Amino acid sequence: FSFLHLKDSHYITVDVPAVFFLSLSLFFAARILRTGEIFDYSMSGLFAGLSIATKWNAFPVIFSFVAAYFIQSFESQKLEARIFYAFLFLAIGLFIGTPYAFLNLPIFLSSLGGVLTHYREGHVGFEASRPYIFYITNLSSSEGMGITIFATVMVGLLLSLIRHKKEDFFLIVFPLLYYAFISK
Repeated sequence: FSFLHLKDSHYITVDVPAVFFLSLSLFFAARILRTGEIFDYSMSGLFAGLSIATKWNAFPVIFSFVAAYFIQSFESQKLEARIFYAFLFLAIGLFIGTPYAFLNLPIFLSSLGGVLTHYREGHVGFEASRPYIFYITNLSSSEGMGITIFATVMVGLLLSLIRHKKEDFFLIVFPLLYYAFISK
């Protein structure tokens, strides 16, 4: 469905495995809403950690299992420490994916500071543009999702905002936070 995904797969960019791990994290976070099992928290955290280790800007996926935790806790009317397992396995996933970040923390933090500065300032020559429009235009083009799939996604997001179901809220947390992050 997406030329961009095919191109990224062909050239083996980090986007494809990052989305794979991110999808697994979202899958297990969705299971938290139904079961609330420690296994689902653990797997959601593990795959979130692997996704973030693969591509740092995948970090908003954390908010998905956090949202699932609060929705599930609100329904059961009790807060439990199960979210601890998600964060523990998040750290394990990060360690598996980027062990040297932990083994040489000062250099890692210095490098991370450079990456964060890059995200804040943008690409050279791209600073004055409006990235929020760029991403919408790019995603809706034939090289992105295409206008039909993009329009379907937008209608789905709008319906999610209107219906106010727990699953809808859970599903829109990651894409909205991710879009807000990359578009600033």
